[in-house]
Amino acid sequence: DAEKFGMYLDKVGQQLNEIIDDGIAQIFQSANQVNRENRLDKSQVDKLVNDLTNRGFVFPMDVWVFDFDRSGCMTLLEFKAAMMTALNTRHDNFKFFFRHVRA
Repeated sequence: DAEKFGMYLDKVGQQLNEIIDDGIAQIFQSANQVNRENRLDKSQVDKLVNDLTNRGFVFPMDVWVFDFDRSGCMTLLEFKAAMMTALNTRHDNFKFFFRHVRA
């Protein structure tokens, strides 16, 4: 039945979004070992981006365009926007993400 299938797809989509959100939070927290304000400073962001890039992840644009409040730091919400943009613009980034993130 088409309605049940649609509901199933919605449920699977929600589960996928939760896995992605959790994975992005894991990556963010792995770099956020000093700052207790739940922000990454410039050196933490730059190191994280370099580490991910060196492992094959490609950011299609400068991640600092996602520093929406221009604080020079990146919140989880800002980092998530950068990661979601990167994930949605390159299929290989999705492969990398799911190989390297614990669900």
